[in-house]
Amino acid sequence: MSRPHRRPGPVRTPFRSAPPLPPTISLLEVEPGLGRWLTPEEQESARRLVVPVVALDSSSPELDTVLEREDAFAALLLDGMVMHRMTIGGRRVLRLLGPSDIVVHTWAPRSEMLGMSSRCASTHARIALLGRPLVEATRRFPGLIVGLHLRLGDQQQRLAVQLGICQLPRVQDRVLAMMWLLAESWGRVTPEGTRLPVRLTHGAIGELIGARRSTVSLALRDLVEEGALSVEGPGWLLHSGLPAQMRPDPPTGDPRIIEDLEPAFGRRNGAVSDSPNGGVTRDEGRLVARPG
Repeated sequence: MSRPHRRPGPVRTPFRSAPPLPPTISLLEVEPGLGRWLTPEEQESARRLVVPVVALDSSSPELDTVLEREDAFAALLLDGMVMHRMTIGGRRVLRLLGPSDIVVHTWAPRSEMLGMSSRCASTHARIALLGRPLVEATRRFPGLIVGLHLRLGDQQQRLAVQLGICQLPRVQDRVLAMMWLLAESWGRVTPEGTRLPVRLTHGAIGELIGARRSTVSLALRDLVEEGALSVEGPGWLLHSGLPAQMRPDPPTGDPRIIEDLEPAFGRRNGAVSDSPNGGVTRDEGRLVARPG
């Protein structure tokens, strides 16, 4: 019986020709950066740490389910892409995770504002499972913990930049900046330009930058006409560098973002800050903000 035709997902990647992997691999052989805080002798010994490999596709269950089934707390993405999709206030939000990213099981309760949250393979992906063998190895090689934290820190920085991109006033600038952000992680420089081997639908780009699909389509048309990018093969080709208006501004004084809470902490429970512009009260040990 023939399988039903599946509609292509919003993210397609050209990793179908990746060579086959064995059922287990050496973690530091495929991702040596995780051992950067180990001594050369420790790195040599830690290469004996092997972890299971699991293949995923668009029909695979949500990643948390896979991790629970395999008794793992996280996974290292070896190839392919994972889509982290959420809904907030009826709007769909997308975050992309790609090769060398770490996907951690979401044990903590999620925000009440989050209507839906799922992490699934876009078309296909392969992951290395991080579970008890890694935990046991960290007892002998604690530097592995540093490597994991550094990798997660890199991902958090990319997420923070994505948040900043969503605040750019022009959708055209958001689209181009997002392309460059993805290219920084998974692009390849060629004589023709920077190739980004990730084919995104207009709807997926909209979910990445907080814009409607129709607006993204118009922005892409303008960017192609201006020669900033073009569709090529299984992805995109970025022809020019990051526009000047999106380059970092010279450093200035840090703005004051949060009101000083010291007066409130200096009083006993039930006391009220005497700031004329509002402040903070203590209500049975809880901090309660007063409007300014």
